[in-house]
Amino acid sequence: MVVYLGLIQVGLGYLCLTRAIRHVPAVEAATLLLLEPVLNPIWAWLIHGEHPSGRALAGGAVIMAAAFAGTWRQTRQG
Repeated sequence: MVVYLGLIQVGLGYLCLTRAIRHVPAVEAATLLLLEPVLNPIWAWLIHGEHPSGRALAGGAVIMAAAFAGTWRQTRQG
């Protein structure tokens, strides 16, 4: 199972990512890559019924706010 997850799931995901990233503006790509790990607990909650703690949700909100603020600041300066 670990070999499958490592080679197929993760490998195929990164292969798709590297092919698709060429067609997305840099700011959007950076925002998506920053938000992906933050949204994983949300997907686990919605799909598998796992309940994240309040601290996990608060931490995710802080990371999302910082990612959006940084992206917004970069677009305003450039």
